[in-house]
Amino acid sequence: MLSTALVGTLGLTSGCAGMGIPRLDPLPTPTGPVPFAYWLPSEPGGDAAQLEGTLVEEDGCLYVDADSTRYLPVFPAGAVAWDGSTLTTTNPRDPATRDDVVPGEEISLGGGGGEGMPGPTTLVPDACDLADGYFVVAAP
Repeated sequence: MLSTALVGTLGLTSGCAGMGIPRLDPLPTPTGPVPFAYWLPSEPGGDAAQLEGTLVEEDGCLYVDADSTRYLPVFPAGAVAWDGSTLTTTNPRDPATRDDVVPGEEISLGGGGGEGMPGPTTLVPDACDLADGYFVVAAP
C-alpha cells in the first residue's frame, strides 16, 4: 500500500493563479493509495507552460516522458482519477471536458515545471521519484 507524504517548501502558485477568483466549492481529494502526485488548489489557474509526452507507469507511479526526460505530473486534487489502467482528467466544474489516457499514449498538460521538492500543499506517493523534475498541472 502506498503511503502519501506531505512535502516541500517551494510555493506552487504563479502565472494566472493570483487572479483572485475564489473557488465556489472545494475539489475532492483522492482517497486511498494513488499512483500520482496531487496538490490542493485554493483557486483556479496556474502557469501557462505546456508539457506534451507519453504517459508511463513505472514502479507504481505515473510520469510523462518528454524528450527523454521523465516528469512527475502533479495534478490538482479532484481533477484526476486512476482506475488501475486509465488516467482520467476532468474539470470538476465541467465534467464534459473528460480525457482518458492509458500508459503508452500521448498526453498534453498545461501548467508549469520545477525541480527539487514541490510546494507545501503537494502530496507525493512514496513510490514516485522527483529526480527528473515535476510539472504542476494548472487547476481548472
